[in-house]
Formats: sequence, structure tokens, C-alpha cells
Amino acid sequence: MSRALRSAVLALALGAAALPGLAQDTTIITPQPRPEGAEEGLEGADTDATPRPLPEVDAGPAVVSGSGAVLRTLDKLNGTTEDLSVPSRQAMRTGRIEVAVAECRYPAGDPARDAYAYVIVREVDEEQPVFAGWMIASAPTINPMDHARYDVWVLRCATS
Repeated sequence: MSRALRSAVLALALGAAALPGLAQDTTIITPQPRPEGAEEGLEGADTDATPRPLPEVDAGPAVVSGSGAVLRTLDKLNGTTEDLSVPSRQAMRTGRIEVAVAECRYPAGDPARDAYAYVIVREVDEEQPVFAGWMIASAPTINPMDHARYDVWVLRCATS
């Protein structure tokens, strides 16, 4: 997803006011004064002070950290792909980029399903990364790397 498209999606999420030139809803909601003698709090709220137990929340599957990640790179210039097995906290060079994995996590017992890794991509001889963020193996388009020549995405976590 390009930066311009990401900005447009963010602007839509924030509302039409963030996009110049679109009609804006100018309705302003002001708080109403509380009638005399009204108690603090929500009207109609249960005033029983007895604490209620919180509902149980499913925490989901246990998450395990892998020893690294398997990434796929695509050189869009010549159409070649390469799978890289990058250990955590290390970097590998392919073409004109250097790919590093800070951490890879996955649901216990299934390193391929819903694996996600924090990936840092730098161009050779550049200090600032062209990408730094979490990538999800099952949904690579959620936070893709936006680069003119290369695509990088996570396939799974390495377990050994």
C-alpha cells in the first residue's frame, strides 16, 4: 500500500474533516446542564455498590518466540524471489538491501499460522531503514514494505 493510500485511509478513519475539499458535518454537541438535585454519574445506572466479577476473557493461544524468521524477498526489477532464513537479532544481505529480524512470534505449536515478526530493512550504505515494523505472515498486506524495487514479507518463524 502506498504512503498516499495509507494517508487517505487514515484520513477516512479520522473523519471527513481531515480531508480538504469534502463536505463536513458541523454539528456541535454541547453538554447539557445537570438538573438541580441530580446525582453524579449516569442516569439510570445501577447504583448498587456490590462489585461484580469481571467476565472471563479468552487470552487466545499461548505465544512462543521463534529463533528467527523465514522471509521472502522479491526483486521487482528482475523478477527473482529468494527465501531468507534470518536468525533473530541478525541481518542478511540480498541484492541492495539488508534485512534484519528483531523478533518472530507464533502461536504455540504452529510456527506457520499467524506468525508475526518485527522486520527492519535498510538499503546498503544507508543508515535510515526503509522499513521497520511488524509483519504478519497470514496477512502481509496489513503492514507492507513500500519500496520501489524490493518487496519483503514473512513466511513463518524458524523454530530451531
